[in-house]
Amino acid sequence: AAESHFQAMKRMSYPAIWGLLTVRSKKTITREVQKSSKGVYTEEQIATDFSMGGIIARSYWNGFLDNFDPAMVLEESRWEMGKIKGKQAEIIITYQSAERPAILRMYKEDDRWKVGLVETFWSRR
Repeated sequence: AAESHFQAMKRMSYPAIWGLLTVRSKKTITREVQKSSKGVYTEEQIATDFSMGGIIARSYWNGFLDNFDPAMVLEESRWEMGKIKGKQAEIIITYQSAERPAILRMYKEDDRWKVGLVETFWSRR
């Protein structure tokens, strides 16, 4: 699931990116986009747009991918399994020149592993 997520980013397959995210990541992203739209869109409209790869999704992911190159993770990093406990798992991703690895958090939801993008990369609030 993690590899598929970064491959979807590389292909700019926005519905696939969205489909591989955890519920928490989707809710957080939807809430942030709704807030930045100053109420022009509802969270439901935004979530629907993201699931279809609409204009809001394209704008969001294009901006995200302007600052993050998934090829770094896919082609220039070492992957190792970290802790697995119940419905939670960690993947240790070490970029070739990084001092410290990133710990990608994965969660099993509806019997499928999902990427905890928010849980991994957003700072604690």
